[in-house]
Amino acid sequence: MPISAKPSAYTVNTGATHCPDHLWLMDEASGTTLTDKGKTGGLNLTITGADWTTDATHGPVLDFVLANTDYAETSSVSGLMGTQTFAIVVYASAGSVTRVLMNLCDSTQVDRYVQMAMLGDENFEVASRYDSTQVNNNAGTDLPQNVWSFAAVRFSDTTVDWSLDGSAWTAQAVSHSGLLAAIDRLTLGYRNTTAPGAPYDDPMCAAMWWKASKSDAEISAIAADPWQFLDTSALTNQQPQFYRRPNTLLRM
Repeated sequence: MPISAKPSAYTVNTGATHCPDHLWLMDEASGTTLTDKGKTGGLNLTITGADWTTDATHGPVLDFVLANTDYAETSSVSGLMGTQTFAIVVYASAGSVTRVLMNLCDSTQVDRYVQMAMLGDENFEVASRYDSTQVNNNAGTDLPQNVWSFAAVRFSDTTVDWSLDGSAWTAQAVSHSGLLAAIDRLTLGYRNTTAPGAPYDDPMCAAMWWKASKSDAEISAIAADPWQFLDTSALTNQQPQFYRRPNTLLRM
């Protein structure tokens, strides 16, 4: 189920039910900053190396190049996570190498992270680690190349699960005791720890992050319409119009 085209003109409706706490629409088209346009906002990402390009479906997109070790990231932010976190990223699959899509980590410890990645055979992977002995590393479904797709991961200190294009969740029990409290950095396109993962090597058109966990039904609804929290320019500031028929007094 390829994702629908992002509107070419819009505003972010931060009051929408499914508006993410943090949202990077990658529509700046130039510069080295991805502005957080989400409901909470405040987490702008700094771009290193990645180039802007234009996609026929989604307009401006950020192109990550593996050879250049491109990425976009926050600086370390204390208290970054909620008690349970749901993260989602929209991406295009292509190429044939392992690379990291999104990484949430403790910037001071190589063994504390949750990441979404693509394996060399185009399998979607979710890997997490709290220390050197607690690891889960799971490959998902093959994805078609050069098709925009929708990947999501949801995790806590005790579980990690993921979904592709709104499909049923694949879950695994893990031991992440203390991981959420330790996470202080978010990176797109790279694993930003002292042992960096392979960079991503494709364009992205948006990344979204909810601090509160979303249900299976909610993520399926979001995957079906990933831009439902955007108002197109034609609708902006328009209010519903209500009409009332005038009372008519009938005289006999």
